[in-house]
Amino acid sequence: MVLILVFLSIIGHTAFCVELINQTHATARMTHHLQKKIRNLLLLQILAWPTFLCAFPTTRLPGILAASSLSQQPGFLQLLIISSAPLTLIFVHRAWRWQRWGWQRFHAADSIIPIALPDSRTTPALRGAPGLLGRFFPWNEIWSPSLSLKTMTLTGSAAGTISPDRPLRILHISDLHFDGTPGPEYYRTVIAACLQHEFDMVALTGDLSDEHAQIPHLIEVLRPLQERAPCLFILGNHDWRNEPQAIRRSMQNAGWTDVGGRLQQISTPAGPLLIAGSEFPWMPQHPPDLPADDTQSLRLLLAHTPDDLPFARRQGFHVMLAGHTHGGHVVLPVHGPVFSPSRYGVRFASGLFRLDGLWMHVSRGAGGKHSLRWRCPPEVTLLTIQSHAETMHAETTHARRE
Repeated sequence: MVLILVFLSIIGHTAFCVELINQTHATARMTHHLQKKIRNLLLLQILAWPTFLCAFPTTRLPGILAASSLSQQPGFLQLLIISSAPLTLIFVHRAWRWQRWGWQRFHAADSIIPIALPDSRTTPALRGAPGLLGRFFPWNEIWSPSLSLKTMTLTGSAAGTISPDRPLRILHISDLHFDGTPGPEYYRTVIAACLQHEFDMVALTGDLSDEHAQIPHLIEVLRPLQERAPCLFILGNHDWRNEPQAIRRSMQNAGWTDVGGRLQQISTPAGPLLIAGSEFPWMPQHPPDLPADDTQSLRLLLAHTPDDLPFARRQGFHVMLAGHTHGGHVVLPVHGPVFSPSRYGVRFASGLFRLDGLWMHVSRGAGGKHSLRWRCPPEVTLLTIQSHAETMHAETTHARRE
């Protein structure tokens, strides 16, 4: 019984610390320096807790692993174990939700096209300079990007904003973290794979680079996209602590349309779009309210984090695109994603979500400041947005042909 309680205490303490890391990294009220200190302290606690429990020194009482009863331990140690063991419910709740619907939404795609890269071991311009764990973790998927093809079908009043004869195709890219790892050749290969497909616009939802000096190189890598379709962007939290206005000006001067904190109307072959960009909470203001009299345009919100979901629902957006969470970086069997800097925890770590009248897509991101991924490969996504009327028209045409 003692060993069971110790095991539950370790699991519960770990789950609680991970949840604290996720919540503290979801706020803009703390500086990045403070967030990093809290994260390192909590990670240290996770590693130290089992050692503390099992190696607690005492000359009068048997060690916890040799004890036949918890009552043989000091009172404060009993209290720590008894209070932390119920926190295992955090782990159980996450695992239950993940098994129920998380995995399906995490991989909700019509098809996933692997992007073939040159051998990263012999191509330094592709590999970059990953950290120690990124270099030697044998199952690391940081160099295994894919192009995910996903479909949203609009219904109700939203269906009338998309042509019944022509869907809208959006290339959604997020979290490039262009800082030298992966290297520029990696991103060139990913962009080249995207150009093999047709799309009407490009949406870049933040965290462009972790080094301002890399922005000119990033712009050059992304330039082929501008020759294909309108390109819009917002900034993310990493951009906001790295000369954000300089990054914004550089992207605008290169021909990218900045929608951070503003509204933008554009025309597409599928119909008009009313696009807003939210960099909240790092930029304290949301974009202006949507005009109530515009019922013909598809309402699209570009947000860096899925935490902007309440704003999107209040404003009546039809589609919301986000990133920031990187899919959790590490996805454990049964449990699911681990780290997700969101007020929702791992609920919206990645995937395609239908929330009443709103579709939300959360990208796993194409890069990452931390060069480690396991069971959570990087992605870019080609979204096809179609109306329910278009779906019915296609099914009727198919039936007539038969």
